[in-house]
Amino acid sequence: MSAQVIELAERIKQTGHRSTAELSGLLLKADQLAQDDAQDVLTRALAHRAAGNAYQLLNQFESALERYDASASLLQTLSQPIELGRTLHAKVGMLLFLSRFDELFECSIRARELFEQCSDRRRLARLDVNLSHAYHRLGKHKAALEASERALAVLDQSADAEGFITASINSAVTLMHMHEFERADERYQAALEAAQRADLASWVLLCRYNLAYLRYLCGETATALRELELVREEYERGGNDWMICRCYLYESEILLEVGDLDECIRTSRKARALGRTLNLNSEIAESLLYEAAAWLRLGRNSDSTNRLEEATHRFAAEGDQVSTAVSKLQTALLRGEQGKPSALADAVAARAILLESGLPHRMALADIVIGRIQRARGSHEASTVSLRSALAQAETSRSAWMQFHALYELGIELTAQNDPAGIELFRRAEGLLDLLWDRLGSDDLKMSFLSDRENVYTYLVQSTIDHAPEAAFRFSEKARSRVLCERLLKGSTGTSLADLGSRLSMDETIVEYFISGDDIFIFVMNRNGLFTEQRRGVVRRLRTVWYNLERHIASCSIKWERLGAARHHFDLTAKTHLQNFYQDLIAPIEAHLRGMVIFAPHGFLHGVPLHALHDGTQYLAERYTVAYTPSASLYCSPVPDRQFGPPLFIAFSTSSGSSSFDEIEESAAGFRSARVLFNPSMNELQDAFEEPRGLVHIAGHAGIDIVCGNVSWIETLEGRLTSRDLMNMHIRAKTLVITGCQTARRMIRSGDEWLGLMRSFYLSGASTIVSAFWDIRDDSARRFAREFYKTFDGNNAPLAVQRTASGLRNWHSHPYFWAGFGAFVRKES
Repeated sequence: MSAQVIELAERIKQTGHRSTAELSGLLLKADQLAQDDAQDVLTRALAHRAAGNAYQLLNQFESALERYDASASLLQTLSQPIELGRTLHAKVGMLLFLSRFDELFECSIRARELFEQCSDRRRLARLDVNLSHAYHRLGKHKAALEASERALAVLDQSADAEGFITASINSAVTLMHMHEFERADERYQAALEAAQRADLASWVLLCRYNLAYLRYLCGETATALRELELVREEYERGGNDWMICRCYLYESEILLEVGDLDECIRTSRKARALGRTLNLNSEIAESLLYEAAAWLRLGRNSDSTNRLEEATHRFAAEGDQVSTAVSKLQTALLRGEQGKPSALADAVAARAILLESGLPHRMALADIVIGRIQRARGSHEASTVSLRSALAQAETSRSAWMQFHALYELGIELTAQNDPAGIELFRRAEGLLDLLWDRLGSDDLKMSFLSDRENVYTYLVQSTIDHAPEAAFRFSEKARSRVLCERLLKGSTGTSLADLGSRLSMDETIVEYFISGDDIFIFVMNRNGLFTEQRRGVVRRLRTVWYNLERHIASCSIKWERLGAARHHFDLTAKTHLQNFYQDLIAPIEAHLRGMVIFAPHGFLHGVPLHALHDGTQYLAERYTVAYTPSASLYCSPVPDRQFGPPLFIAFSTSSGSSSFDEIEESAAGFRSARVLFNPSMNELQDAFEEPRGLVHIAGHAGIDIVCGNVSWIETLEGRLTSRDLMNMHIRAKTLVITGCQTARRMIRSGDEWLGLMRSFYLSGASTIVSAFWDIRDDSARRFAREFYKTFDGNNAPLAVQRTASGLRNWHSHPYFWAGFGAFVRKES
C-alpha cells in the first residue's frame, strides 16, 4: 500500500478543516492516484475514498458518493474488512446529507457487521454517531439519544477526541429538541472544551453554532442572533455553504418567532438558494416551511399554500415524520380558518404523529392549532379542552415561547365565554412577554416582536378599565411606543401613576387614547387624578370619518384655487368631519381639560389633527394650547439639561420655484448668531450637527415612503435625506422645526411604534418638535414660520403654534391652511 495515499488522505482532512479553498490541488492528486492502473488495488481504493472525503468537504455530495462507491467496489475484491467498513461508514455520512435513509440503514448494517467481525469498538461507536444523526432527522429522538449516548462512553475511553465531540453534539442536539436544556448545555460545553483542547477549529465553530440555537430556546434571542451571524461569517470565510445554509435556517426560525417576518422571508430564501445548489431536500423543505408560516402571519394565504404543500411533500419524502406533521399543522390551520371541513381531521392526524415523538412543545403546537380550528368552527368547549392541553404540554416543555402562545390562545377562548380566568391567563402571558422582551436586544427585533403580541394588552386594558383603571392605564402605556420610550428613558418605564401626575402643572391635562377592536378607551390625567371614558362601537365609524377627512384635505391642496364660490362649502365639510370626531373624542372628557392639553393618540388617531376638532362653535385650539406625545410617561420625563450652541437654519430646494430659501432667510433674520445653510452637502450637514443646538429649523420638500412604510425623507440635491440618515447624524437639538410636507406623519408599527422622521428626531434628544401633518403649500409654510418666531421664546412651542394657527385662520379659515402643524413635546426640566 502506498504511503503516499495515506499522507494525502490526512492532508485532505487537515486542509479541509482549515480552508476548502486549498483542496482543489489535493483532490486532483487523489483522482490521479485512483485512476492510475500502475498502483495496487488497495492504493487506488483508498485514493477514491480520499477523493470522496475532499468532495464531501467541498459540499459536492453526489460526487463524494460516487467515489465512495468506487472505493467500496475495489475493496470488496480484497480481504480488507476494516478499510471496507470505513468506506461504507463514510458512505453512510453522505447518504445522511442526501436524505437517502433506506440506503443509509442498509449500508450501516453491512458496516456494523464488518466492525463487529474485527471487534473494532471505536468504529462501531463512530457508526452509532452517524445513526443517531439519522434517527434525529427522522424524528426518532429516543433512538437518536440512545445511539449517541452509547457511542459517547466508548469514544471517551478510546481518547477519540473528534468522535467524542461529534457524539456529544448529537446527544446535545437531541436533548435540545426534547427541551432538556440543562443536559444539552452540558453536552455542548463538553464538546466545546474537547474541541478547544484538541485545537479543532471547525468543531469549535460547530459547537458555537449549536449553542447559539440553544440560547434562543432559552429565551436569549438577541444573543442567539448575534452569535449566529458571527458563526455564519466564519463559515462564509471558509466557503462552507452547507453550514451557511444551516445558519440561515436557524436565523429564519428565530426571526419568525419574534415576528420579523420580512427578514424571515428574506433569510429563508437565502437558505433555500443554497439548499437547491447543494441539492439538500431537507433544508429546502425547512426554508419553505418558515417562509410559508411568515406569509400566513402576514395574511397572505395564497403565498403560503403552495409553499406549505411543497414543504410537506419534501419532508414526507425524507421520512421526517415530525417535520411532516408540523407542516401539515400549518396547512390545517390555514384551511381551518378558511372554513375547510377536513382541516380538523388533518390536524388531529398530525397530532397523532407527534404523540409518538415525545416532544411536548410540538404537542403544544398541535393542540393550539386544533383549538384554533375548533374555535373557528364555533366548537368552544372542545377548543377550551384542546387549549388547556396545549398549556399543559407547553409548561412541560419549559418553552417560554410556546407557553406564551398557549396562554394567549386559551385566554381568548375563556374571555369569549366570560370566564374571569381568561384575564389571569393574559396577565401570565404579559409576564412572559416581559421576560422574552428583556432578552430581545435590538430595537428592530423588539418592534417585530410586538407585531402579533400587542393584542395581549388590548385584552388587558379592556378587562381592567372598569374595576382597576390605574392598571388599565399602565397596560395602555406598555402597549405604545415601548421601544422608543425605553431608548429615551434608558429602560426606566415603570414610573407610577402618582409620580406622573405630580409632574404635571395645575394647567396641564394628558389625554391618552387606546383603541381596542371597535372601542376607544380614553384616559385623562391631571393633578386631580386619573379619569376614564369608554366609547363603545365607534372605531369603524371614526375610521370612515378620518378617511373622508384625509381625502378632503388632500383635495384642498390640489383644487383650492379653482374652488371659487365653493370654498364656503369646503369649510362646512371640514367642520362636519371635525365635529364628528369631537363628539366621541373630546365631548365626553371636556370637563377634565385644563389650559394645556397633551394628546397621546393611538393607532389611526395619530393622523388626526386633534387640535382642530370642532364643537360646533369653536375649534379646540381656540380654547386650549395643544401638544402631542407618544405616551404620558415620555411627556412627563424631561430631557436632561444641556448647553446649546446658536440656532441652525437649513434650506433644501431642488427647484427654482421653491420658497424654502426665503422661509429660512426670514426666519434666521431674527437670530443674531444663527448659522444658515442652503442646500448643504451631507458632509456639511454632519459637521453642522456636531454642535448641540437650541434650535434647528429645516425647510424643504419632504415625504413618506408609503410602499414599505418605514422611511421618511427630505429631498436634497444629493438625493433623499432619510430618517435613517438623520438618525446616524446624531442631531442634538432642543427644538426642531421642520416645515416640509408630512414630516409629522408617523408610520405606526404594531406596538404603536413610531417610524420615520419623528422617531429620528425624538431619538436625537429633542424636547420639542414642530412639524407638519399633511402636504403644506409653500406660502402656508412660509407664513407659519414668520408668525411662529414672533411668539417662540425657545421654551413655548405649543403656545407659539397655537398663536400662529390663530393668525393663519385670519388669512384662510379652512383647517387645511392653519391646522397642518403640531407641536410634539416633552416637559422642560
